[in-house]
Amino acid sequence: MDSSASTAFSGEDVHATHRDGVAVISLDRSPVNALRTQTWAELSEALADTVAAKPHAIVLRSAQPKIFCAGLDLKERLSEPAAIETRQRLVTATLANYAACPVPVIAAVSGPVVGGGCSLVAQCDIRVATSAASFALAEIDVGRAGGARHLMRHLDQGTIRWMALTGRRLGAEQALLRGLITFLVDDADVDALDIAHCIASKDRTAVELVKRSLDVVENLRVSEGYQVEQHASELLMLRSQLNREAEAAASELTR
Repeated sequence: MDSSASTAFSGEDVHATHRDGVAVISLDRSPVNALRTQTWAELSEALADTVAAKPHAIVLRSAQPKIFCAGLDLKERLSEPAAIETRQRLVTATLANYAACPVPVIAAVSGPVVGGGCSLVAQCDIRVATSAASFALAEIDVGRAGGARHLMRHLDQGTIRWMALTGRRLGAEQALLRGLITFLVDDADVDALDIAHCIASKDRTAVELVKRSLDVVENLRVSEGYQVEQHASELLMLRSQLNREAEAAASELTR
C-alpha cells in the first residue's frame, strides 16, 4: 500500500494509515493473521483512531501474502472462564464497531478467510475479493461454534448451515453468486482503494448520512425504510439550501 500515507495506528498485529480521505487498516500478524485477544483489541483501537482522523472511507485488508485471516488463534489457550468471557465481549464489541462505523468500510480479500475473519468481512459495507479467496466457518472442526449469524446478512440459510456443519470452504465464485462477495477482481487492494477514493470524492456529510440510513433500513419493511431514506434526503436538501442562503448573505456583506 502507499508508503507516503500518514500513520493512524500502529500495533503488533494491526496497523493503519491515512491519506487523501482514505484510511487503510491492515491485519499484519505473521504468518496467517490468527486472531488472538490482542488482535481483536488492536482491530478495535485501529478503527477508533482511524475514524478520529476523519476519513471518507476505510479499506480493511491483509498485509500477509496469500491469506486474509486464519481465524481464532488456537495457540492462545484461555482456561479461565473470566478470560474467555472477556475475549468474547471484546470480539462482539469489535464486530459491532465495524458494522456501525460512521464511514463506509471496504474489505479487500486476496486469500482464505476462516472463522472470525468471516464475521469481520461480513461487517464491511462492500467486499471485493480475488479468485484466491475462500470462506470457511471451521469452528466445527475444533469442536466449537460461532460466526454464522454475521454471514446471514449476505448468505442464504442453506449455504450457512452447510458451512457451519461441514467446515468446508466456500470458493470465491460461489461467494460471488451468493452475495458474500460484492465484486470478484484481479487485485483486491487496488479495486478496494479505487472504490474508497470514489466514495472520498463525494460529499462527506452525504456519505455518512446515506450509510447511516442504509444501516437503519436493512431490517425494516420497505415502506418504513423508504421513509428513513426520504428523511435523510430532506436533511441533505435543507443543508444545501441553508448553505446557499449563507453564501448569498456573505456575498451581500462584501459588496
